[in-house]
Amino acid sequence: MAAPTRNNQANSRFTTNATSATLASYTPTSGSNRILVVRAAAMYGVQSSFTLSATFGGVSMTEAVTAVQDWTDRYLRVSIFYLINPSGSAGDIVVTASQTMNGFVVDAVTLLGAAQSSPVGATDTDSGTSTDTSSLSLAGCASESLILAAVASNCALAPTWSWSGATEDYELTGTASTAEMAGSGAYYATSSSGTVNITATRSASALGLAAAAVEFKNSATPQTLTGAHISSTATVYAPTKITKKLAG
Repeated sequence: MAAPTRNNQANSRFTTNATSATLASYTPTSGSNRILVVRAAAMYGVQSSFTLSATFGGVSMTEAVTAVQDWTDRYLRVSIFYLINPSGSAGDIVVTASQTMNGFVVDAVTLLGAAQSSPVGATDTDSGTSTDTSSLSLAGCASESLILAAVASNCALAPTWSWSGATEDYELTGTASTAEMAGSGAYYATSSSGTVNITATRSASALGLAAAAVEFKNSATPQTLTGAHISSTATVYAPTKITKKLAG
């Protein structure tokens, strides 16, 4: 079984102050064992915490992992959301913040061949100030899974990113501005189980950086069955106890 595949990627950078950002009329790719994944970043022009949420076609998405970093007059948040078996019809992807943001970076992609029960494996985050490097280490990854990563900062010095251990699949930046967002993403398909190390390096040091990564397991990865996953009509066979009488 192969790792989940990436399909119909769409993304945008938003620079207008707002409480939400919308990727309009996104249509998930048709196919088997689908998951919609949204990598989102937002920056607040106040050194104070905020939250992010995401919906597709009005349906709430699940937050898999979040990284945060604050510095003088700024607060940065990077989150990865997912939705199992999304509608196949076009719908808006809306990322909403609890405060008015300076900007957003939003990326969406449909995975095919992904586990439909407990799809998230390993996760990791990294954040820091006055640095150009984000290091992510995902321990205990399964063979033939797919890792999606995201990193973000402000747009100071019009940054670009280079990735080690993963392949970049988006980079959204602009002219140098400390009041705007910039971000990049990458992916890696595992070929064996174990720890995966990924590094994102910014072209210049940033006042603040935040990065996050998630492993999405393939549809053949063994799953733990619970009562919720066993059909009421299924036949479950209990083990047979065998007793042997000892001589004498």
